[in-house]
Amino acid sequence: MAGGKGLLFWPRSVETKPKQFLALTSHDSMLQQTYNRFRKNIDAADIYVVAGLSYLPLIRE
Repeated sequence: MAGGKGLLFWPRSVETKPKQFLALTSHDSMLQQTYNRFRKNIDAADIYVVAGLSYLPLIRE
């Protein structure tokens, strides 16, 4: 996923819910889609998500 503030996705992408947490092309968020792609080849225990602490609730969701 490219960096940036997701301005092209505004008003859906906001500071409290940036683009990686949005469901744009399916019912899953971009983060969930990425996780599911990795899960096909990697054990869940070996997948790490690095983000700011303020996004922890969205990541757990």
